Amino acid sequence: MSPGNGRPRGAKAPTSFAELVERPSEWLSGGGPRAELVLSTRVRLARNLDTVPFTHRARDEQLQGVLSSARRRSRTACCCA
Repeated sequence: MSPGNGRPRGAKAPTSFAELVERPSEWLSGGGPRAELVLSTRVRLARNLDTVPFTHRARDEQLQGVLSSARRRSRTACCCA
């Protein structure tokens, strides 16, 4: 195992979210010397949209624009570098 990344030496890191989900880490099996430990994580999506009102004040076309923009960017972003 390589120090710090939890992968066996030579194992390739996932390069997309889909690959991460399709090929989960070995530690999820629940085996090993520290199987009783639990790792808890949280994902936070920050809002950086200064030109668009919050959802309760935005018009439908503004909300659709935000959704389209988020979809487009999520397809090109690499979260697993």
